[in-house]
Amino acid sequence: MSNLEKVFRTLVAANIILLCAFIYFDYDSMIVSSVDLTKVMAETTYYNYDPFEDLAGIRWIGMVLYAVVALLIYPALFFYVPSSRFFFTGVFILGYAPRLPIIMAGGFDIVSELEVFTFALGAAIDGAILILIYFTDLKERFDGTRQ
Repeated sequence: MSNLEKVFRTLVAANIILLCAFIYFDYDSMIVSSVDLTKVMAETTYYNYDPFEDLAGIRWIGMVLYAVVALLIYPALFFYVPSSRFFFTGVFILGYAPRLPIIMAGGFDIVSELEVFTFALGAAIDGAILILIYFTDLKERFDGTRQ
């Protein structure tokens, strides 16, 4: 196993851990403030444009489905399953694209620094994985041309 494969597998394992952390932890409970933020948190929900607000139940189902699919794709990437590269790219796009209208409409979020850090770290790792599976010798492992 080359050093590139070790780095790749370490990144995939790290993202599995981060995804499990996102599922398990309640990051809102980790927000520390000397003032009561209940009113402000209610305002963030009221003032932030959310095109999916009317579909709250469907959004929740979509989040669970996304988490399940992601938890299936990362092990497939780890073992170089050929179709996992395609599905990872799709999950990557579906995971980040729905936030774009919310971000572009403005507004604000109250989040813990730990949540910001883990989200940024996960995004960086996802980007590194995309580079490795499309622009390095690892792409041959996913094409099936190299064992």
